[in-house]
Amino acid sequence: MNCNQLIDDEQILEAYSIANIMAKFRINSYGKNPQCLDNTHKDALLYLLKDDEEILEHCCIHNEFLILNNQKIVKLNNITIKEELRKKKIMKNILHKNKEVYKQNGFELITLKAIRDGVITWKKLGFEFDNITDEKIILKQFKIYLRKVKGISDKKFVTIQEIPSRLFFDETISFTQWLSSKNNANFQHFSMTLRILDDR
Repeated sequence: MNCNQLIDDEQILEAYSIANIMAKFRINSYGKNPQCLDNTHKDALLYLLKDDEEILEHCCIHNEFLILNNQKIVKLNNITIKEELRKKKIMKNILHKNKEVYKQNGFELITLKAIRDGVITWKKLGFEFDNITDEKIILKQFKIYLRKVKGISDKKFVTIQEIPSRLFFDETISFTQWLSSKNNANFQHFSMTLRILDDR
C-alpha cells in the first residue's frame, strides 16, 4: 500500500476548506510536505488562512494519517485558533468538514491532545476522553474553581456538556486558564478521541 492511498493531498486540503477559510501546505526547506513516513503513515503540515491572514495561534496544524491496529486514524496536533477568532464556530465547521472527508476515506477515529480551552471545546464537539477518569478530574477542579473564583458553592455537574458556557468565564481568570496555571502536569493536556464512523 502506498501511503497516498490513505488519503490524497487534495483531500487533506478539502478537509479544511470551509466558507472563508483556505488551507495550504507549509513549504519546508528540509523535506517534502505532505510526506509518506511509511506505507501506513502520511504526515502533513497545513496553514489555515482567512482573508490571506493566518488564523492559527501556532504554525501549523500537524496532521498524521495512519493505520494502527487495523484502524484508519487521523491524529491532529497543534490546532489552536487565535483567541480573537474563537467563539465564531470556526472549529465546529472545520470539524464537520473533517468528519465528512475522513469518513469518505474510511477513517474511523480522530485523536488529539486537548489543552487550555480545547479541554472544554473538544468535549462539547463530541470528543471523548481516552482516560475515563479525566472528565471526573476536570469536573472536580471546576467545582473548586466555582467556589474559589466565582463564589458559587451550590452547583454540581455530572458532565462537561451540561455546564452553561458563562460559568467557564470570570473577570479575573477563566476556568481553563485557572486549570492550566495549576502546577500539575495532569492538568496540562488530555488525550481525546472522536469516533467518526459512529457519527450519524
